[in-house]
Amino acid sequence: MSRLLAHTADAVRAVRAGQSLTDALAACPAEARAGTQALSFQVMRSLGRARALRQQLARRDPPPWVDALLLSALALVWDAQAAPYAEHTLVDQAVEAAKQRERAHVAFVNAVLRRFLREREALVQRTDADPVARWNHPSWWLRRLRRDWPQHWQALCEAIDLGPIASDPRFATNAGRVERIDEVMEAVERAVARYPTAELLARLDAAGVPCGPVKRVEDLFFDEHVLENGIIVELDHPTAGPMWTLGVPFHLSGTPLTIRRPAPLLGQHTDEVLRELGYAPAEIASLRADGALGPQPSAPVAD
Repeated sequence: MSRLLAHTADAVRAVRAGQSLTDALAACPAEARAGTQALSFQVMRSLGRARALRQQLARRDPPPWVDALLLSALALVWDAQAAPYAEHTLVDQAVEAAKQRERAHVAFVNAVLRRFLREREALVQRTDADPVARWNHPSWWLRRLRRDWPQHWQALCEAIDLGPIASDPRFATNAGRVERIDEVMEAVERAVARYPTAELLARLDAAGVPCGPVKRVEDLFFDEHVLENGIIVELDHPTAGPMWTLGVPFHLSGTPLTIRRPAPLLGQHTDEVLRELGYAPAEIASLRADGALGPQPSAPVAD
């Protein structure tokens, strides 16, 4: 396990230096990659909390790899209910990992983690006041939520989890986010994609966050609001049979509009239009015989 923690610290250090977690895990030895990935994902979900705790425990930043190891251990151990291993086992194995890589800092790692176990309740309570620790979202994201959703930003943080991007320093500034806008969008899409649409809507609705689904085309035909408002209606087509088509998108109380027939076949209403223009039946027949009107529709419909 100490080896997995060491590789997890490698991944965390790489992410904090600006590398993607995917690339960082790809550099991990194949035989340890699955276990490292599992631990890394859990660490990233609590990295904001771990950073706040480490700052409480050691005000000066240790060397980058040692810091990454401490963050990894704190992220895994801070919530006893979610910890993947017993807390003392995690601490012991983190100390072993330090012995393998940074022997000069073994005592420091041991002291920091043992102190956390002794003062866990008070330390966690103090970091609850830190929004980054509480919701594991980066400060730039929290500021934007406060601005755009002043009444709902906290609920939104609780309802979704942005994953590793939440603690990624590359996104700490607006310039960094604009430069990596594709990654920002990917993280948001990945966060919401973890839930079925109905569950995500329920989570956001329960949190009091205004929301609505982005529907696929096929979903529209079964949407109760679409059907109730006549936005889509069913008609009988002369060759295709029953089919859905767009209704009238607006409603007028004095002069209500309806869709009474489907799109015409090629040439279906040619004779009707010519009659309205004043052509006599004989003239229309002559034009058709001369080929000026094209072929007679194969399945006309009486209007």
